[in-house]
Amino acid sequence: MSKRPRLVDTADLRRSGGKGTVVEGSAHGPELTGGEERAELKRWQVSAAVGHMLGTASDSEELLRELARLLVPEVADYCVTYFREDEAIRRVGAAHADPGNERWVGRLADLSEPTIADDYGIGAVIRTGEPILTGEVSSRSFEGVVRGAQDLELLQRFAPVSGMLLPLRSRRQVLGAIALTTTNRSNRRYEEGDLAFGLELADRVALALDNARLHEVVNDELKRRDIAEESLGRRYEQLRVLYDLTAAVGRAGGEAEIHDRALDGLRDGLDVRRGAVLLFDADAVMRFTAWRGISDEFRQAVEGSSPWAVNARDPRPIIIPDLEADRELSADLRAKVLREGIRAMTFVPLTVGARLLGKLMLYFDAPRSLDEDEVGLASAIASTVAFGIARANDERNVREAKEAAVRANEAKSQFLGIMSHELRTPLNAVLGYAELLLLETKGPVNSGQRNQLERILSSGRHQLELVEELLTYTRLEAGREEPRWMETDIGRVVRDVVELVRPEAESKGLRFSMQLPDGPISMVTDPARLRQIVLILAGNATKYTDAGRVEIRARKEGDDLVIEVTDTGQGIPERRLEYIFQPFSRVDESRTRVTTGTGLGLAIARRLAKLLGGEVRVSSAVGVGSTFWLTLPRQPFVGGQDS
Repeated sequence: MSKRPRLVDTADLRRSGGKGTVVEGSAHGPELTGGEERAELKRWQVSAAVGHMLGTASDSEELLRELARLLVPEVADYCVTYFREDEAIRRVGAAHADPGNERWVGRLADLSEPTIADDYGIGAVIRTGEPILTGEVSSRSFEGVVRGAQDLELLQRFAPVSGMLLPLRSRRQVLGAIALTTTNRSNRRYEEGDLAFGLELADRVALALDNARLHEVVNDELKRRDIAEESLGRRYEQLRVLYDLTAAVGRAGGEAEIHDRALDGLRDGLDVRRGAVLLFDADAVMRFTAWRGISDEFRQAVEGSSPWAVNARDPRPIIIPDLEADRELSADLRAKVLREGIRAMTFVPLTVGARLLGKLMLYFDAPRSLDEDEVGLASAIASTVAFGIARANDERNVREAKEAAVRANEAKSQFLGIMSHELRTPLNAVLGYAELLLLETKGPVNSGQRNQLERILSSGRHQLELVEELLTYTRLEAGREEPRWMETDIGRVVRDVVELVRPEAESKGLRFSMQLPDGPISMVTDPARLRQIVLILAGNATKYTDAGRVEIRARKEGDDLVIEVTDTGQGIPERRLEYIFQPFSRVDESRTRVTTGTGLGLAIARRLAKLLGGEVRVSSAVGVGSTFWLTLPRQPFVGGQDS
């Protein structure tokens, strides 16, 4: 005869720490009666159902809701499950043997919202981890819970008879609790054996609940990692698109190529297959400059439409996620866009600083709203493209300005050359006839006539020098001045200049001197151009010096020749030291200046020095004087060969 199954005695349960264990056989205690056997069978069935549910559950809240349904009506007439969240307690599941009363169970449970600080009830069970068994519910159990007649009516409606509050304990933590209650529907009273069974179930549920929570934590972490990886991948792709776009814009040969690269960036970064670039024209009208996926009819129908005026300040992207639902656009414009098969679109401004250049248009065949990252990418693409367009415009403007300046300079040089030739021809005639008159070829002249003729010759020769300066300058500007290289005696060149300038210096009471090396200095250069440079420097020194001295020194410095012209004149302000080498410039720009000339002398001297492979430098102090240095290589680079 087989033995009936039974539960460990309650005393054994307490000695084993509250854990109930089902064993077979009848080694201890009396055999089960028929009613007890049926109750034990129900417990086994409930235990098996709970075990199956725990084996398949992965969501902690769904587990507690399902548990409440499983325990009713086999274990309780109604059941409420609770979940602990830090210091708060939240009701999760509620079930009643009569499905129509389930909503009242929730209201009943909410009569007294449990807290961790409670001395009795769910709050105390969760705080202490100790179960509470109420074998017989008395009217005193309602004290402190009932807040009015309606609450009392609700309690009486359910007529609770007995109850158990079971903690859900795992790893020394209380995760929640189960409230089991019987009513006069079953008129069942809970005993120690029920408590043992309940605690056994509660421990199993707590373990599964803990595992579910760990599973949720792991899943949440995996989701966060997936989201982070997806975000990182998306960000990497956005950066790649921007990098490629920036490089492409930097290499672009013109605006048209920049526009194409903009549409490539929208396609690669945002999967925009239909788009356009529009820029304001000279009349402040928005015009299509590049497009993809739209018809000519559509462009003609909407061209000129813009949400911003050309002087708009701080324009922002405009997103229309669903054109059919939008009422911001005019009915006419919306109809034109819908006829093109466009269902959503986004306007992105092209701005550089505070200047609005135009816009990017993103068209979509289905409703679509860009998220924050996508708007950021579209704006970054627009910023890169706008910068490229502005740079291309600036480069074109600079190129056109340079070309215009070159043309103007060529015209100026041509004009100066023509005028110089036209002036030199009659001047030569005037000077020639004046010289013939002085030679008395047409008869004798008196002293007054001779004096006047000499003045004509002096003024004419001065005018001819100015004309020759203009001719020299125009030839240098046009690149038509070629040096004639030959062996040159530097001493002779310096002495020739001294002989030409000394009379003017002595007429002003200046001491004029030269200093040459003991031995001869000979080098390959253009003697005429060299003489012209030294004459300009010495002539200027004499012209701008009213008292003191002018000195010319020549010397060798390594492989270079240095000719130095020093004066004790008025000096040049430091801020104008480079300015004086500009064409038509003077040290004294005042209307009352007493010196004459074209202002081309030093400009010609520096250009001629460069033509001969050298340079002209200056050092000066106002009120002290100036020193100019001409430095030439003694073996200049000529025609690609060292001479």
